[in-house]
Amino acid sequence: MSLALAVSACGGSSALVPSTSSTSTSSTVPQTTTTTMGEFIELQANGPVFLTQGDRGELVEALQFYLVCTGHESLGEEGASVSVDGVFGPVTSRMVAIVQAEMRRIPSGSPDEATFASLARRCGATRTIEFADDETDRRVGGNVASGDDELLIVDGEPDRTLTVEVAEGEVQFSVRDEAGNIFHEERDGSRWSAVLSEAGEYRIRVSAASTTSYSLLIDYPPPPRVEIDFGPLVLGPDGLDIADFGDEPTEVIDLLTGILGEPTTDSGWEGGAIQGCSGFNRHLRWVIDGPAEGSSNNRAVFFAHFSDVGYDDTSFAQWEYISRDAEHVDIGARALATADGLSLGSSLTEFINLYGEPLILNRDLGFADFNSNMVVGIDLATEDDPADFVERVWYLSGGQDGCADFDD
Repeated sequence: MSLALAVSACGGSSALVPSTSSTSTSSTVPQTTTTTMGEFIELQANGPVFLTQGDRGELVEALQFYLVCTGHESLGEEGASVSVDGVFGPVTSRMVAIVQAEMRRIPSGSPDEATFASLARRCGATRTIEFADDETDRRVGGNVASGDDELLIVDGEPDRTLTVEVAEGEVQFSVRDEAGNIFHEERDGSRWSAVLSEAGEYRIRVSAASTTSYSLLIDYPPPPRVEIDFGPLVLGPDGLDIADFGDEPTEVIDLLTGILGEPTTDSGWEGGAIQGCSGFNRHLRWVIDGPAEGSSNNRAVFFAHFSDVGYDDTSFAQWEYISRDAEHVDIGARALATADGLSLGSSLTEFINLYGEPLILNRDLGFADFNSNMVVGIDLATEDDPADFVERVWYLSGGQDGCADFDD
């Protein structure tokens, strides 16, 4: 029997396998010499499982890229080939088992990190990072070692913003344009962002001092659709910078209309227990970023609420910024933000970098208090979310009017 068939039946931490052939060959890896007939090959134990069948995400996608890169793509059966799709299925598992057998390891089909790293070392190909039409960001995983960097290429367009952030791993990265001009030096930290000035390939070189698996978050939204100059309109705990809570309603509405245009809806003044409110209240709504084609979910809606509850007279009492599609909030709509740059569509990582770990008050909605008189809502991951799910801000508010939180 062949070596591949013999080792597929073995298990445990190590095994001795009889050899019945002098060599085992592969079209893409060096020939592996076995012992003579009657002698045994000792299979080395694998380390802790790094990835396994059923996993999803950027590290699985990298594993599949490395398999294809090193010639471990097809099982020789019609239709049975590795797809670089980030989903660890049975074909990927069988190919990993073949690689483990070539390495004289137990062919479990679930690689340890050493097997993942070995494939990365044998693959010298550049990886092109492509974005679908509705994709604004991607997680990219891989493995680098001292003297063996990995090169990622993004096809850049002028006026688009490219952001690169280290999500996992002790790695550094640099960014150069097609002419080799440096946009970002490795020593500048774990996050970089810039508006691209020219079309062409932008090359992200990932490096490390020792063998390391990593994950990058690459944000590359299309050019902004929203072209509002929000100017001094800043989301803050005491109001909007240009208007403080407690200010006279007409003046605040005039200021907002001058920046945002006429409101999409205006409730007018309402009294009594309408919509769960107390006192007199008025709600103005601006659709900043409308729904995507085929959807009814607005991507960014701004509210200004006015009330006499807690004030001597009717006054500016609360603002809210709400998204029903936080993943696709336009980059232009994100310019309406806190003084620190937090807006709809910001990631949980960005929030933590600015304000620290949120103390979640309502996990279903992701509500947490922060920055004194402000509330954030973050779409939090659950067990049902895919591995590459990005936790995003969908709600921001400051102040409080005489009603339960108003919604769009």
